[in-house]
Amino acid sequence: MSILKDKKATCNNCKFFLRHYVRHPGAFYATNYGHCGARKIKRVFMPEEIIDCKFWNPAEDKSELNAKTVKALLENIDKHLKDVKDIITCSEEYD
Repeated sequence: MSILKDKKATCNNCKFFLRHYVRHPGAFYATNYGHCGARKIKRVFMPEEIIDCKFWNPAEDKSELNAKTVKALLENIDKHLKDVKDIITCSEEYD
């Protein structure tokens, strides 16, 4: 298992770590907890708690990944909104 340069291999810097968030009016905030996407048992972990896990893999640059994910989600939402608009328009024509 490789260790990141100057960092320990912990959940916090693993590609399988899925951080939990809380919703507060107007925003989502990261918590100090999450779970492992590589394990079949979904247990809650603290990101700095587990070191040298057999499932650990270095995380990618999540900022670029998140930007791509958000863009894809927005494009998907846009498509669905256009479909909804078409349905409403068609139903109004028949009324």
